[in-house]
Amino acid sequence: MTQKFTIGNFNVRNLTPGSTSKRYNYFYSSSKHNQYWAEGDKTENRYEKKIRWLARQVDRMDADIICFQEIFDREPLQEVINASRLAGKVDLYFSGEPRFRESSYKGTPSRIYSAPMIAIMVPKDFKMLEFSSLEDFPKEFNFSDPVKEHSGKTWKIGLTESGETRTRFTRPILRARLGLPKRFQYAEMDGGNAAEITVFTAHFKSKRPIRQDSEGNDPLEAMTNYLREGAIGRARSLLLRGLEAAALRTYVLNELSTDPHRPVIVIGDLNDGPRSESTEIAGGLTLPVISPDAERNFKKREQMYEHAADLCLYSAYHLQTQRTHRDVYYTHIFDGFHDVLDHVLVSSHFVAHFARDGRGRRSIGKVGTLRVFNDHLINADIDDITSKSVGKYLHTRSDHGQVTLRLDWYEKKRTHT
Repeated sequence: MTQKFTIGNFNVRNLTPGSTSKRYNYFYSSSKHNQYWAEGDKTENRYEKKIRWLARQVDRMDADIICFQEIFDREPLQEVINASRLAGKVDLYFSGEPRFRESSYKGTPSRIYSAPMIAIMVPKDFKMLEFSSLEDFPKEFNFSDPVKEHSGKTWKIGLTESGETRTRFTRPILRARLGLPKRFQYAEMDGGNAAEITVFTAHFKSKRPIRQDSEGNDPLEAMTNYLREGAIGRARSLLLRGLEAAALRTYVLNELSTDPHRPVIVIGDLNDGPRSESTEIAGGLTLPVISPDAERNFKKREQMYEHAADLCLYSAYHLQTQRTHRDVYYTHIFDGFHDVLDHVLVSSHFVAHFARDGRGRRSIGKVGTLRVFNDHLINADIDDITSKSVGKYLHTRSDHGQVTLRLDWYEKKRTHT
Protein backbone atom coordinates (compact mmCIF):
# COMPACT_ATOMS: atom_id res chain seq x y z
CA MET A 1 0.00 0.00 0.00
CA THR A 2 1.03 3.63 -0.44
CA GLN A 3 2.99 5.10 2.46
CA LYS A 4 2.12 8.57 3.76
CA PHE A 5 3.58 11.31 5.89
CA THR A 6 2.30 14.77 6.79
CA ILE A 7 4.25 18.00 7.04
CA GLY A 8 2.91 21.17 8.62
CA ASN A 9 3.70 24.82 9.25
CA PHE A 10 3.00 26.80 12.43
CA ASN A 11 3.81 30.47 13.03
CA VAL A 12 3.33 30.63 16.81
CA ARG A 13 3.47 34.44 17.11
CA ASN A 14 6.23 35.71 19.38
CA LEU A 15 6.80 32.75 21.68
CA THR A 16 9.04 33.71 24.62
CA PRO A 17 9.44 32.32 28.15
CA GLY A 18 6.84 33.61 30.58
CA SER A 19 7.40 36.62 32.83
CA THR A 20 7.33 36.30 36.61
CA SER A 21 7.82 38.60 39.58
CA LYS A 22 11.48 37.48 39.60
CA ARG A 23 12.23 37.98 35.89
CA TYR A 24 10.55 39.66 32.94
CA ASN A 25 10.89 38.24 29.41
CA TYR A 26 10.01 40.52 26.50
CA PHE A 27 10.08 40.25 22.72
CA TYR A 28 11.57 43.23 20.84
CA SER A 29 10.96 45.90 23.53
CA SER A 30 10.12 46.19 27.22
CA SER A 31 6.44 46.96 26.67
CA LYS A 32 3.93 45.33 28.98
CA HIS A 33 2.15 44.05 25.88
CA ASN A 34 5.30 42.25 24.67
CA GLN A 35 5.35 39.53 27.32
CA TYR A 36 3.31 36.66 28.75
CA TRP A 37 2.61 36.78 32.47
CA ALA A 38 3.26 33.34 33.98
CA GLU A 39 1.88 33.70 37.50
CA GLY A 40 -1.57 33.77 39.07
CA ASP A 41 -4.79 32.01 38.14
CA LYS A 42 -5.97 31.01 34.67
CA THR A 43 -7.24 34.53 33.98
CA GLU A 44 -3.89 36.16 34.72
CA ASN A 45 -1.52 33.43 33.53
CA ARG A 46 -1.36 34.20 29.82
CA TYR A 47 1.78 32.15 29.31
CA GLU A 48 0.12 28.92 30.43
CA LYS A 49 -2.92 29.79 28.33
CA LYS A 50 -0.76 30.24 25.22
CA ILE A 51 1.21 27.04 25.83
CA ARG A 52 -2.02 25.04 26.23
CA TRP A 53 -3.56 26.52 23.08
CA LEU A 54 -0.43 25.89 21.00
CA ALA A 55 -0.28 22.29 22.27
CA ARG A 56 -3.92 21.70 21.28
CA GLN A 57 -3.22 23.05 17.80
CA VAL A 58 -0.20 20.75 17.45
CA ASP A 59 -2.48 17.84 18.35
CA ARG A 60 -5.11 18.98 15.85
CA MET A 61 -2.52 19.25 13.08
CA ASP A 62 -1.54 15.60 13.66
CA ALA A 63 1.56 16.03 11.48
CA ASP A 64 4.76 13.98 11.38
CA ILE A 65 6.94 17.03 10.69
CA ILE A 66 6.09 20.57 11.83
CA CYS A 67 8.07 23.69 10.99
CA PHE A 68 7.74 26.61 13.42
CA GLN A 69 8.38 30.34 13.13
CA GLU A 70 8.70 33.16 15.70
CA ILE A 71 10.39 31.08 18.41
CA PHE A 72 12.49 33.33 20.67
CA ASP A 73 13.81 30.62 23.00
CA ARG A 74 13.97 26.84 23.04
CA GLU A 75 12.27 26.10 26.35
CA PRO A 76 8.76 27.42 25.53
CA LEU A 77 8.46 25.31 22.37
CA GLN A 78 9.62 22.26 24.28
CA GLU A 79 6.89 22.99 26.83
CA VAL A 80 4.35 23.07 23.99
CA ILE A 81 5.48 19.66 22.77
CA ASN A 82 5.49 18.25 26.32
CA ALA A 83 1.90 19.45 26.77
CA SER A 84 0.81 17.73 23.54
CA ARG A 85 0.32 14.07 22.63
CA LEU A 86 3.77 14.12 21.01
CA ALA A 87 5.68 14.36 24.30
CA GLY A 88 8.73 12.08 24.14
CA LYS A 89 8.04 11.10 20.51
CA VAL A 90 9.77 13.90 18.59
CA ASP A 91 12.97 15.93 18.49
CA LEU A 92 13.28 19.69 17.98
CA TYR A 93 15.99 21.41 15.94
CA PHE A 94 16.49 25.19 15.96
CA SER A 95 17.99 27.60 13.43
CA GLY A 96 20.39 29.09 15.98
CA GLU A 97 20.75 30.33 19.52
CA PRO A 98 18.42 32.80 21.29
CA ARG A 99 19.38 36.44 20.84
CA PHE A 100 18.66 38.82 23.69
CA ARG A 101 20.06 41.52 25.93
CA GLU A 102 19.86 41.61 29.69
CA SER A 103 18.24 44.63 31.33
CA SER A 104 16.08 45.48 34.33
CA TYR A 105 12.68 46.99 34.95
CA LYS A 106 12.06 48.74 38.27
CA GLY A 107 14.83 46.68 39.81
CA THR A 108 13.60 43.35 38.41
CA PRO A 109 15.94 41.52 35.98
CA SER A 110 14.56 41.40 32.45
CA ARG A 111 15.54 39.81 29.19
CA ILE A 112 14.62 41.45 25.88
CA TYR A 113 14.68 39.03 22.94
CA SER A 114 15.65 40.67 19.66
CA ALA A 115 15.37 38.02 16.93
CA PRO A 116 13.08 35.00 16.46
CA MET A 117 14.31 31.56 15.44
CA ILE A 118 12.89 28.88 13.17
CA ALA A 119 12.49 25.30 14.38
CA ILE A 120 11.59 21.93 12.92
CA MET A 121 9.96 19.05 14.77
CA VAL A 122 10.93 15.57 13.58
CA PRO A 123 9.61 12.17 14.79
CA LYS A 124 12.15 9.92 16.46
CA ASP A 125 11.76 7.28 13.73
CA PHE A 126 12.98 9.85 11.16
CA LYS A 127 16.75 10.41 10.91
CA MET A 128 18.31 13.87 10.79
CA LEU A 129 21.05 13.21 8.21
CA GLU A 130 22.10 16.83 7.71
CA PHE A 131 21.04 20.01 9.46
CA SER A 132 22.15 23.57 8.79
CA SER A 133 21.06 27.14 9.42
CA LEU A 134 21.58 29.23 6.27
CA GLU A 135 22.18 32.82 7.35
CA ASP A 136 23.99 34.07 4.23
CA PHE A 137 22.91 34.20 0.60
CA PRO A 138 24.62 31.55 -1.60
CA LYS A 139 28.08 32.38 -2.96
CA GLU A 140 26.86 32.38 -6.56
CA PHE A 141 24.03 34.81 -5.74
CA ASN A 142 25.12 37.91 -7.68
CA PHE A 143 22.13 40.24 -7.45
CA SER A 144 24.20 43.44 -7.23
CA ASP A 145 26.34 42.69 -10.29
CA PRO A 146 25.75 44.94 -13.32
CA VAL A 147 23.36 43.49 -15.93
CA LYS A 148 23.38 44.48 -19.59
CA GLU A 149 20.14 43.86 -21.48
CA HIS A 150 19.76 43.15 -25.21
CA SER A 151 18.58 46.74 -25.61
CA GLY A 152 21.98 47.93 -24.45
CA LYS A 153 20.79 49.29 -21.11
CA THR A 154 22.97 48.46 -18.12
CA TRP A 155 21.38 48.06 -14.69
CA LYS A 156 22.92 47.87 -11.24
CA ILE A 157 20.42 47.45 -8.42
CA GLY A 158 21.31 46.67 -4.84
CA LEU A 159 20.16 46.94 -1.25
CA THR A 160 22.57 48.08 1.44
CA GLU A 161 22.39 47.93 5.21
CA SER A 162 24.63 50.22 7.29
CA GLY A 163 26.66 50.92 4.15
CA GLU A 164 27.21 47.27 3.20
CA THR A 165 25.52 45.24 0.46
CA ARG A 166 22.79 43.05 1.90
CA THR A 167 23.94 39.43 1.72
CA ARG A 168 22.02 37.81 4.60
CA PHE A 169 18.49 36.60 5.25
CA THR A 170 16.35 38.56 7.70
CA ARG A 171 15.87 35.26 9.50
CA PRO A 172 18.00 32.19 8.71
CA ILE A 173 16.69 29.48 6.39
CA LEU A 174 16.61 26.08 8.05
CA ARG A 175 17.75 23.17 5.86
CA ALA A 176 17.14 19.59 6.99
CA ARG A 177 17.95 16.40 5.06
CA LEU A 178 15.81 13.69 6.57
CA GLY A 179 15.92 9.93 6.31
CA LEU A 180 12.41 8.50 6.31
CA PRO A 181 11.45 5.37 8.30
CA LYS A 182 12.05 1.89 6.88
CA ARG A 183 8.45 1.54 5.73
CA PHE A 184 9.29 4.02 2.92
CA GLN A 185 12.07 1.77 1.61
CA TYR A 186 9.53 -0.11 -0.50
CA ALA A 187 9.50 2.75 -2.96
CA GLU A 188 11.95 1.99 -5.76
CA MET A 189 13.55 5.10 -7.10
CA ASP A 190 16.48 5.83 -9.39
CA GLY A 191 19.53 6.83 -7.41
CA GLY A 192 18.64 4.88 -4.29
CA ASN A 193 17.48 7.89 -2.30
CA ALA A 194 13.84 6.85 -1.99
CA ALA A 195 13.88 7.24 1.77
CA GLU A 196 15.25 10.78 1.94
CA ILE A 197 13.81 14.28 1.59
CA THR A 198 15.24 17.77 2.00
CA VAL A 199 13.15 20.40 3.78
CA PHE A 200 13.82 24.13 3.61
CA THR A 201 11.94 26.19 6.20
CA ALA A 202 11.69 29.95 5.67
CA HIS A 203 10.34 33.10 7.28
CA PHE A 204 10.70 35.96 4.80
CA LYS A 205 10.73 39.69 5.49
CA SER A 206 7.25 40.97 6.31
CA LYS A 207 5.34 43.69 4.43
CA ARG A 208 6.02 46.12 7.28
CA PRO A 209 7.74 49.15 5.71
CA ILE A 210 11.46 49.74 6.14
CA ARG A 211 11.09 53.44 6.85
CA GLN A 212 12.27 56.40 8.86
CA ASP A 213 10.18 58.88 10.82
CA SER A 214 8.63 61.69 8.78
CA GLU A 215 7.67 65.19 9.86
CA GLY A 216 5.42 68.03 8.74
CA ASN A 217 4.37 71.48 9.91
CA ASP A 218 0.64 70.88 9.50
CA PRO A 219 -1.55 67.73 9.43
CA LEU A 220 -1.80 67.60 5.61
CA GLU A 221 1.94 67.96 5.11
CA ALA A 222 2.64 65.48 7.90
CA MET A 223 0.29 62.87 6.40
CA THR A 224 1.61 63.42 2.88
CA ASN A 225 5.16 62.85 4.09
CA TYR A 226 4.06 59.86 6.17
CA LEU A 227 2.30 58.17 3.24
CA ARG A 228 5.16 58.86 0.84
CA GLU A 229 7.70 57.39 3.24
CA GLY A 230 5.34 54.45 3.83
CA ALA A 231 5.14 53.71 0.09
CA ILE A 232 8.92 53.86 -0.28
CA GLY A 233 9.31 51.76 2.87
CA ARG A 234 7.04 49.03 1.52
CA ALA A 235 9.02 49.02 -1.73
CA ARG A 236 12.18 48.47 0.33
CA SER A 237 10.52 45.57 2.17
CA LEU A 238 9.34 44.10 -1.13
CA LEU A 239 12.85 44.30 -2.56
CA LEU A 240 14.31 42.58 0.50
CA ARG A 241 11.63 39.87 0.43
CA GLY A 242 12.34 39.35 -3.27
CA LEU A 243 16.06 39.07 -2.56
CA GLU A 244 15.42 36.44 0.10
CA ALA A 245 13.13 34.52 -2.25
CA ALA A 246 15.75 34.52 -5.02
CA ALA A 247 18.49 33.48 -2.60
CA LEU A 248 16.38 30.57 -1.32
CA ARG A 249 15.56 29.64 -4.91
CA THR A 250 19.30 29.46 -5.62
CA TYR A 251 19.80 27.06 -2.70
CA VAL A 252 16.92 24.89 -3.96
CA LEU A 253 18.30 24.85 -7.51
CA ASN A 254 21.66 23.74 -6.17
CA GLU A 255 19.93 20.96 -4.23
CA LEU A 256 17.84 19.68 -7.14
CA SER A 257 20.65 19.84 -9.71
CA THR A 258 23.21 18.20 -7.39
CA ASP A 259 20.96 15.33 -6.31
CA PRO A 260 17.90 15.23 -8.59
CA HIS A 261 16.57 12.03 -7.03
CA ARG A 262 15.91 13.48 -3.58
CA PRO A 263 12.54 15.26 -3.17
CA VAL A 264 12.60 18.85 -1.91
CA ILE A 265 9.97 20.69 0.14
CA VAL A 266 9.96 24.44 0.83
CA ILE A 267 7.64 25.38 3.67
CA GLY A 268 7.10 28.40 5.87
CA ASP A 269 5.74 31.89 6.36
CA LEU A 270 6.70 33.52 3.06
CA ASN A 271 4.79 36.68 4.04
CA ASP A 272 3.03 37.13 0.70
CA GLY A 273 0.26 35.56 -1.35
CA PRO A 274 0.31 32.50 -3.62
CA ARG A 275 0.58 34.55 -6.82
CA SER A 276 2.88 37.23 -5.46
CA GLU A 277 6.19 37.82 -7.17
CA SER A 278 8.26 36.76 -4.16
CA THR A 279 6.38 33.47 -3.70
CA GLU A 280 6.67 32.77 -7.43
CA ILE A 281 10.41 33.45 -7.26
CA ALA A 282 10.93 31.25 -4.19
CA GLY A 283 9.47 28.22 -5.91
CA GLY A 284 10.12 28.97 -9.56
CA LEU A 285 6.40 28.30 -9.85
CA THR A 286 6.13 29.47 -13.47
CA LEU A 287 7.96 27.56 -16.19
CA PRO A 288 10.30 29.90 -18.08
CA VAL A 289 9.81 30.81 -21.71
CA ILE A 290 13.06 30.28 -23.60
CA SER A 291 13.23 32.62 -26.56
CA PRO A 292 14.63 31.23 -29.83
CA ASP A 293 16.88 34.30 -29.81
CA ALA A 294 18.41 33.07 -26.54
CA GLU A 295 18.76 29.46 -27.71
CA ARG A 296 18.39 28.72 -31.43
CA ASN A 297 18.91 24.96 -31.14
CA PHE A 298 15.37 23.53 -30.96
CA LYS A 299 16.47 20.16 -29.56
CA LYS A 300 18.47 21.82 -26.81
CA ARG A 301 15.51 24.08 -25.96
CA GLU A 302 13.28 21.03 -25.55
CA GLN A 303 15.86 19.36 -23.32
CA MET A 304 16.06 22.53 -21.24
CA TYR A 305 12.28 22.48 -20.80
CA GLU A 306 12.48 18.86 -19.61
CA HIS A 307 14.95 19.91 -16.93
CA ALA A 308 12.91 22.99 -16.05
CA ALA A 309 9.92 20.85 -15.09
CA ASP A 310 12.10 19.07 -12.53
CA LEU A 311 13.88 22.19 -11.28
CA CYS A 312 10.62 24.04 -10.61
CA LEU A 313 8.64 23.64 -7.40
CA TYR A 314 4.86 23.32 -7.31
CA SER A 315 2.47 25.02 -4.90
CA ALA A 316 0.34 22.65 -2.83
CA TYR A 317 -2.26 25.43 -2.68
CA HIS A 318 -2.48 25.60 -6.48
CA LEU A 319 -2.57 21.82 -6.84
CA GLN A 320 -5.45 21.54 -4.38
CA THR A 321 -7.53 24.43 -5.69
CA GLN A 322 -7.36 22.88 -9.16
CA ARG A 323 -9.23 19.87 -7.75
CA THR A 324 -11.93 21.64 -5.76
CA HIS A 325 -14.90 23.79 -6.72
CA ARG A 326 -14.58 26.13 -3.76
CA ASP A 327 -11.61 27.89 -2.19
CA VAL A 328 -11.91 28.82 1.50
CA TYR A 329 -8.20 28.59 2.17
CA TYR A 330 -6.59 31.46 4.09
CA THR A 331 -3.92 31.64 6.80
CA HIS A 332 -4.01 35.33 7.75
CA ILE A 333 -6.43 38.25 7.99
CA PHE A 334 -5.36 41.89 7.83
CA ASP A 335 -7.52 44.96 7.28
CA GLY A 336 -10.45 42.73 6.33
CA PHE A 337 -8.53 40.85 3.65
CA HIS A 338 -8.16 37.07 3.88
CA ASP A 339 -4.80 35.99 2.49
CA VAL A 340 -2.42 33.04 2.25
CA LEU A 341 1.01 33.78 3.74
CA ASP A 342 1.98 30.24 4.78
CA HIS A 343 2.96 27.96 1.93
CA VAL A 344 4.09 24.44 1.07
CA LEU A 345 5.98 24.04 -2.21
CA VAL A 346 7.03 20.59 -3.44
CA SER A 347 9.35 19.26 -6.12
CA SER A 348 8.13 17.37 -9.17
CA HIS A 349 8.59 14.05 -7.34
CA PHE A 350 5.10 14.57 -5.88
CA VAL A 351 3.42 16.06 -8.97
CA ALA A 352 1.73 13.95 -11.63
CA HIS A 353 3.43 13.86 -15.02
CA PHE A 354 0.37 15.23 -16.82
CA ALA A 355 0.32 18.25 -14.46
CA ARG A 356 3.77 19.13 -15.80
CA ASP A 357 2.67 19.00 -19.46
CA GLY A 358 4.26 15.56 -19.74
CA ARG A 359 7.73 16.90 -19.01
CA GLY A 360 10.35 15.80 -16.52
CA ARG A 361 10.76 12.75 -14.31
CA ARG A 362 8.00 10.35 -13.39
CA SER A 363 6.57 11.04 -9.96
CA ILE A 364 7.29 8.84 -6.97
CA GLY A 365 4.27 10.07 -5.03
CA LYS A 366 1.56 12.68 -4.99
CA VAL A 367 0.23 15.63 -3.03
CA GLY A 368 -2.63 14.57 -0.79
CA THR A 369 -4.92 16.67 1.37
CA LEU A 370 -3.92 20.24 2.19
CA ARG A 371 -5.57 21.38 5.42
CA VAL A 372 -5.67 24.75 7.14
CA PHE A 373 -6.62 25.37 10.78
CA ASN A 374 -7.88 28.95 10.84
CA ASP A 375 -11.02 28.89 13.00
CA HIS A 376 -9.31 31.08 15.60
CA LEU A 377 -8.66 33.96 13.20
CA ILE A 378 -10.90 36.99 13.67
CA ASN A 379 -11.94 39.57 11.10
CA ALA A 380 -12.42 42.79 13.08
CA ASP A 381 -14.36 44.38 10.20
CA ILE A 382 -16.99 41.63 10.36
CA ASP A 383 -17.01 40.80 14.06
CA ASP A 384 -17.30 44.49 15.07
CA ILE A 385 -14.50 44.45 17.62
CA THR A 386 -11.52 46.75 17.96
CA SER A 387 -8.11 45.89 16.57
CA LYS A 388 -6.80 46.17 20.15
CA SER A 389 -9.22 43.43 21.24
CA VAL A 390 -8.17 41.27 18.28
CA GLY A 391 -4.51 41.69 19.23
CA LYS A 392 -5.23 40.76 22.84
CA TYR A 393 -7.14 37.66 21.72
CA LEU A 394 -4.46 36.48 19.27
CA HIS A 395 -1.67 37.25 21.76
CA THR A 396 -2.35 33.95 23.55
CA ARG A 397 -2.95 32.11 20.27
CA SER A 398 -1.50 32.92 16.85
CA ASP A 399 -2.33 35.43 14.14
CA HIS A 400 -1.69 32.75 11.50
CA GLY A 401 -3.63 29.69 10.48
CA GLN A 402 -1.77 26.39 10.63
CA VAL A 403 -1.18 24.36 7.47
CA THR A 404 -0.66 20.62 6.96
CA LEU A 405 0.00 18.70 3.75
CA ARG A 406 -0.22 14.93 3.36
CA LEU A 407 2.28 13.45 0.92
CA ASP A 408 1.71 9.98 -0.52
CA TRP A 409 4.77 7.88 -1.37
CA TYR A 410 4.35 5.03 -3.87
CA GLU A 411 5.78 1.62 -3.02
CA LYS A 412 6.85 0.79 -6.55
CA LYS A 413 7.95 2.56 -9.69
CA ARG A 414 5.15 3.75 -11.91
CA THR A 415 5.53 3.83 -15.64
CA HIS A 416 3.00 6.66 -15.84
CA THR A 417 1.06 8.91 -13.47
